[in-house]
Amino acid sequence: LLYPHLMGCATSSQSSKKSVTKETTMATYKAYGVPSAAAKAELMDIPCPELGAADVEIDVTHCGICHSDVSLADGEWGPFSVFPQICGHEAVGTVAKVGSAVTHLKPGMRVGVGWQRASCMSCQYCKIGEGECCIDKASGCVPTCAGGGKGGFAKKLFVMAEYAIEIPEKLASEDVGPLFCGGITVYKPLAKYAKPGMRVGVVGIGGLGHMAVLFAKAMGCSVTAYSTSKAKEELAKQLGADQYVVSTDEAAMAAGAEDPAIDVMIVTINQTSDPSKDWATYASHLKMKGAMVFVGAVLNPVPITMFGPPILKDLVFAGSHIGGPKEIKEMLQVAADKGVKPMVEVLPFDQINTALDKVRDNSCRFRMVLKW
Repeated sequence: LLYPHLMGCATSSQSSKKSVTKETTMATYKAYGVPSAAAKAELMDIPCPELGAADVEIDVTHCGICHSDVSLADGEWGPFSVFPQICGHEAVGTVAKVGSAVTHLKPGMRVGVGWQRASCMSCQYCKIGEGECCIDKASGCVPTCAGGGKGGFAKKLFVMAEYAIEIPEKLASEDVGPLFCGGITVYKPLAKYAKPGMRVGVVGIGGLGHMAVLFAKAMGCSVTAYSTSKAKEELAKQLGADQYVVSTDEAAMAAGAEDPAIDVMIVTINQTSDPSKDWATYASHLKMKGAMVFVGAVLNPVPITMFGPPILKDLVFAGSHIGGPKEIKEMLQVAADKGVKPMVEVLPFDQINTALDKVRDNSCRFRMVLKW
């Protein structure tokens, strides 16, 4: 196991409020698990862990499906999958029980949990609410459903209370789940690099990309959407995009290079089958001191010659992953205040295999959500 200390519960060896959750055989809860790589999900009984002092028990009502869940279920990430693999890291539910050291959550409160379920709570990053950057060697950023963690495709979820975030009343449970993974993934770099009045380029209008458009507009930016065909143009403009560029149209891409207008470019695509994809042309669309931020899992190298626009225009090339509790709370409030609502398709949990297949074949628009 990558996280032998986890085994389906949140733990922390460093926190002053130590999470000491351990499995017992006194009770079980229902969860949908994948018994082996690429197998169908099955309903199974999972032992309920003993609640640690810093932990919280959640009765799950909804859980979104991220492409990462499919990768884990299909065994694409090697040892990150531990079978039976119980995925789900866009979980929403109500607090059922809290540990003895938990004071900010109470039973009945509505909360959500994203990719991370625990961290050390004592390193320099955890202390300022950026636990996603936890540098403790024993725990680090403990994932909700990888490395043996039992995720949100279940009736219950057990996590460190710090990573169960209260949900504003304005946000509907069936809509908010995807914000805890895809939403925070795009919100974090936008909050860091974009300012009102700037132009944001969004590469890829899918699960991540459509939320990037929504948040960029909510932040007062104009948006240029990039996609490989005209198929999503109408949808992108409905989401709020001001311009739409077909990235396979050489003339359109050349025009963008001749008159650079992008302050911040968020690259949301998860992979590229073309190792020669012309990233240099995308970079040429950036204005002076612009930034290109990768949030999708681009599997091939990104070749860009540094001597040219990157150096001469003081460009920034960066990666960004999930956000910590502080940024997730901020993002949720922005979503509540500005009416940010991801596009979701909701199915009951007993249709989980149909939902997973729709994510596999990219036929959902744009996020699948399961509901008990």
